[in-house]
Amino acid sequence: MIFWYKICAEIRHMILLQLARAVPHEKRAMARYARVSKEWQIFFDPNSFRSLKIQSADLDRFQEVFAVHRRRAYLQHLGLKTTIPQHRFELLRSVRSNDLENLFAQIMLLPKRATGYDMHMPWIEQQEYKNNMEFDIALRSLSHCLTSWTMGQVHSLGIKLEIIADSKNHWQEAATVIRELCEPMVIHTPDPMVVSSYMQEKTLRAADLGFHFLLGVMNWRLPVVQIISDVSIPKSNIHQFEPKAIGRILNSLPRLSTFTWAIRPHVRRRIELHFYEQLQETVNMWPTSLTRVGLTQ
Repeated sequence: MIFWYKICAEIRHMILLQLARAVPHEKRAMARYARVSKEWQIFFDPNSFRSLKIQSADLDRFQEVFAVHRRRAYLQHLGLKTTIPQHRFELLRSVRSNDLENLFAQIMLLPKRATGYDMHMPWIEQQEYKNNMEFDIALRSLSHCLTSWTMGQVHSLGIKLEIIADSKNHWQEAATVIRELCEPMVIHTPDPMVVSSYMQEKTLRAADLGFHFLLGVMNWRLPVVQIISDVSIPKSNIHQFEPKAIGRILNSLPRLSTFTWAIRPHVRRRIELHFYEQLQETVNMWPTSLTRVGLTQ
């Protein structure tokens, strides 16, 4: 029997290099191999840590892993995923229907909220606040983790940050449930009103698009992070971001050179115009370090 450490170092390293090349996309396998010894880590860590997606719940572990400064040089792509909280169902008192139909009635009313229509639904603002807090906490916590990292520790091109919000909110989940039932909705206010299939799908589509809701951050300044060179908001997102919030994020990254944003469609033309007015105001305050900007819809 030949023992591993009796093989000469050059041969061992050739074997480890070939093994690392054989499983470049199998992160679980690479993590198991890397735990064998520090010698093995050198070969598997570059692939293991090149691209990561994390949530706020992962940040303690993230800090622990990258306390080993050598690993910071391997990280090139970092996705921060925000999970939107699910909220308690509240009844709209003016609608005398079952819970699902009551929920659908609220979905019908929500697009009107952006025009100043008073719906007597105070819980909507609470939901927006909690959603924004979830996004803010995730972003601010990651920034605190990265603020001590230096350009000398990371990849020569810096790190690309991807901002991800692809989990459904309360209303998007409700729209999915209603659509799967394939039943016409009846609204009792107090006279029964059968909703046409066209209006029902149009209403659910508005919920899919997130109505006029925008994910934002709190007003206070974000920690400055030196090592982010590229920020991306991909089309896989199912939530719209507040332009002012994005401006705050970009301005906390002094070495940022590239920014791409796949902007989601809007429910109504009026909401879209208001969004782009905000965006125009914010663009003028983006960092001067930016050399490449891509905005798509």
